[in-house]
Amino acid sequence: MKFVRESEAPKESFEAPYKRNITHLVAPWTVGSKHVWMGICEYPAGFASNPHLHDTMEETFYCIAGKGQIKVEDTVFDVTVGDAVYVEPGETHQCINLNGTETFKLVAVVTPPFTPTKFSEDHTVK
Repeated sequence: MKFVRESEAPKESFEAPYKRNITHLVAPWTVGSKHVWMGICEYPAGFASNPHLHDTMEETFYCIAGKGQIKVEDTVFDVTVGDAVYVEPGETHQCINLNGTETFKLVAVVTPPFTPTKFSEDHTVK
């Protein structure tokens, strides 16, 4: 068993044009997980993630604060607290908070889990 406090977990901050913070709660490099990565993704008003995909990974987003949009392929979902969006492997997706006035905060779960290298590759603008 491992206990993780969000305020103490490793966080990565990305600058504009895709400004956001991602906190690694459960990961192979934080708790030694073998089958799951779980984190918190925060998008300040006026920003979005880079459009990207994960070839072999499933990702589920669950909104815990604010509201925004999640684009999966050509479909845009309006997302608010209590909503979940599942993304299949190979689907291009993007979390968006371009029209909001508050932080759009999501829990993200990825299986199989990221490695640090794969996380960086997928979330860095190419």
